[in-house]
Amino acid sequence: MGRLIVGLGNPGLAYARTRHNFGAMVLEAFAKKHGWAFKKESRFEAKMASGRFGEERIHLLFPLTYMNRSGVAVGKVAHYYKIPGDKLLVLVDDVDLPLGVIRIRPKGGTGGHNGLRSIEEHLGSQEYVRLRLGVGPKDGRDLRGKSEMALENYVLAKFAKDERAELPTIIDKGVDLIECWLTKGLEATSQTIGQ
Repeated sequence: MGRLIVGLGNPGLAYARTRHNFGAMVLEAFAKKHGWAFKKESRFEAKMASGRFGEERIHLLFPLTYMNRSGVAVGKVAHYYKIPGDKLLVLVDDVDLPLGVIRIRPKGGTGGHNGLRSIEEHLGSQEYVRLRLGVGPKDGRDLRGKSEMALENYVLAKFAKDERAELPTIIDKGVDLIECWLTKGLEATSQTIGQ
């Protein structure tokens, strides 16, 4: 059993440092901090790493199915390891939150995010924890009012130079919040964020 932490994103160098891959970037940083190495798991259509955190076995998952089919890999791994929704944490980029803002939710809708939509479809549930990592404009511009193409171009673009300077601090904060969730639970993590 254990727990499963998923970093959403698209595979390949072209997408590696894009806003849409921010969940995967935070997952990578967590793995690196704990010395866990990813390896390809063809049966799950993903890259995975695992290790012990305290007394628990933790599985890290980066789907290789592309964002819109993330649920294929998440569903396979969650079912194989019998991971319940409260032990599943999905790290997801969120354009509705400005860069640097992070929120945690025990469940909820997709917010128009295709990766979450795919996960919901393959799990048959909205009952899983998500760490929403803000990638939206800091000036509060509403990207949802733009065309779908403009929104897609924004999330698939690499971070701007001024944003890149902030990323190490934000990523460290994300890693700290994952550790808080693992050691203290959802409520304490929510309080740490100050929600």
